Amino acid sequence: MKGNTGTSKSKAKRFKRSGQETKMPSIEEVYEKDLPLMSNVDQIHVSHYVMNLEFDTGQRVVKGKVLLFLKEDHNGTVARSCRDENVGKTNEKNKCSHIILDACALDVTKVEKVMVPGGIDVQNLEDLYSTFEISDRCCREELKFSVTKWSLDIWGWEEFPDVVQIDYMTSRDTPSLHWRPAWGFSFDGEVPICCYTPAAPVNNRGLFPCQEPPSAMATWQSFVKVKKPYMAFLSSDRPSRTIFDTSDYSVMYFNCSQVLPMSTFSIIVSVFDSNNVFESEWTLKDITGAMLAVPIRWIFQSKVDVSFGLESLSFTKLLLTESRKILGPLPFQRLDIILMPNTFPTLGLANPSMIFLSPSLMTGRKSLLYSRLAHEIGHFWFGLSIGALDWTEEWLSEGFATFIEDVIYGNIISNLQLETTSNICRDSVETLEQVKIRPVIRLITLQHELENTSSHEELHYLQPNQVLQLSSQTETDTEIFNGQNKAIKNGLEPLKEFMQVHYLKGYFCLQILRDVVGVDQFLKFLRQYVLKFQGKLVRSKDFLDFFKNFCQSIHIENSIHKIDTIAQDWLLQSKIPEPYRSLNLGKAGQFMPETIQNIFPESVDSFIKVNAFSLSFLQDETVQLDITQLNSTQKIIFLEHILSTEQKITGDNLEKLSNVISPDEESPEVLHRWCEVIIKFKCKTMIETVSNFLLNHPAMGIYLYGELMISEKRSFQVLARKLFKLRREVLDPPHLKVLRCMLF
Repeated sequence: MKGNTGTSKSKAKRFKRSGQETKMPSIEEVYEKDLPLMSNVDQIHVSHYVMNLEFDTGQRVVKGKVLLFLKEDHNGTVARSCRDENVGKTNEKNKCSHIILDACALDVTKVEKVMVPGGIDVQNLEDLYSTFEISDRCCREELKFSVTKWSLDIWGWEEFPDVVQIDYMTSRDTPSLHWRPAWGFSFDGEVPICCYTPAAPVNNRGLFPCQEPPSAMATWQSFVKVKKPYMAFLSSDRPSRTIFDTSDYSVMYFNCSQVLPMSTFSIIVSVFDSNNVFESEWTLKDITGAMLAVPIRWIFQSKVDVSFGLESLSFTKLLLTESRKILGPLPFQRLDIILMPNTFPTLGLANPSMIFLSPSLMTGRKSLLYSRLAHEIGHFWFGLSIGALDWTEEWLSEGFATFIEDVIYGNIISNLQLETTSNICRDSVETLEQVKIRPVIRLITLQHELENTSSHEELHYLQPNQVLQLSSQTETDTEIFNGQNKAIKNGLEPLKEFMQVHYLKGYFCLQILRDVVGVDQFLKFLRQYVLKFQGKLVRSKDFLDFFKNFCQSIHIENSIHKIDTIAQDWLLQSKIPEPYRSLNLGKAGQFMPETIQNIFPESVDSFIKVNAFSLSFLQDETVQLDITQLNSTQKIIFLEHILSTEQKITGDNLEKLSNVISPDEESPEVLHRWCEVIIKFKCKTMIETVSNFLLNHPAMGIYLYGELMISEKRSFQVLARKLFKLRREVLDPPHLKVLRCMLF
């Protein structure tokens, strides 16, 4: 999801396999630790933004003008939402004399107070667009301003300005935008540019000056000017309109009338072939019985089979229908799903009305693509419609989206298995048996991550500010998101970009809370939670208190104590509690069936089958295995067995294993484990598989660089550095910093 009310960034899984730990950067070596929130939202609220953005793909900059519609905060609404009752009150002492905005990497050239007789009609497109230019209708008063690393400070008015215009240009290397080749890894002039917002740690303050604190929500309108044949797609809840169209350029208009944090603003500008766009409508009845139509578009960067394009539309409708059945009406009125360039650094990113997906998801069977889409659609409710007031409590979006992903996707798979007619190819989706194994795979991943990032234990808490407050017995500055010099704890820690703790610990916390009331009652509760808090920002306490009230309303015995214990174990502890901590490998490289039986009884049969395969292989590597009996999820567990064994496996036997496991035909998750096996056993003849994976799946492969370095095999280390140099021009800053520290 966007803006780290969570960014849905699933990366690779671990730092080490051998006792040695991959060298990770210290805070000083990479970034400052905390993300400053500079806006004086306790005094001024920007209620609406109108942006004029001109994308220069040659210079890789955006020439911008933004109108800010301002309101002085006299009633303390923003302050109370952040639980500081003393700010925002009107008196001479705190009367606003400055506007402070969050901004970085912007060249601001002019700031003006804008006055239009009769006011500005934000519904009149021509009036708004012309307002950006000097005209007889506009009165302008130039204001003073200063720029710091993290802020834009504006002052110098006699009467408070209702509207301010800021003229600026982005820097070429702003972290808020990625300028990348539409395909490949080099800017050779022949390949079109693809520019997009990547959910950077600094969010959008490097694209336009704004108020970043999550409580400072607003609406927005955007005019986007691009040269032909470039097109723009933007997060808005209304269909776009082309308001100017010449032979050289076009200007497109976008409108978001929903009140949202500005961190959710997203855009992509690239060259798209209309033959690679598949469109349809999802039709449904509203509460009055009237028919509604939600436009859906799948937009691919390259040519795909028509049958797959149509299947993608059909599966999207299934996901939306199942989501609506569980969570209620879709928060947005349309949906664009865009397959990104292969340099895209994450697997998925949810924005209002728009989802970015990695092309890695198109590899092999499409089950990972559809399950990931379920996750991102889940963010429409958890992360976008309901946001986290404290950005360090990312589990409120990522944990919830991971939980609802399994529910939605599992229900669809179950229904498809019962249907005799469907235009969904059965090979494109998982079986119900695979879906039931998913929690075990997630727990294995979580255990690896906690073990291998033990030196960064502060990142393992789901409520870090609450932990800090309890340990100091005082309220911390990071608790409040108002005013100057406040910060998001660890907001600029690059390691967070690659961790899944908030996804996975949050997911298991919800799984256990579900067991307090049962599946049906918990889904009923989630719908009530969405209805109660949609359009609002919440803390973990708000969710837990609401769940306690629900449990009491259906007379669940001892529910408050149970919920408090679960929250203590999963939200306020860095480790995971028993019995989940006991999911260990046996001496023969097997997961112990009794542990699985205790935690995930539905997965026991699958694990017995995988254990038999791994035992046969590890006892006699030459044994002929019919590995086609294993599905892709079971293959992941099988490869985990191989990775966990201390036995030596020869290159010849790895070649035989490769022939039967067919990793190149599987999902990137299987292929990633296979690459780890190649590196662990130093199989030089198969190292090209690792090289291809790192080039084609940048959203998943970063930790493989570390594995190559700690292999102590010189040719592997040379390969890691060679691939880094090949791709460094298209790496985002967190990847770049972490990899430099790993490799040099």
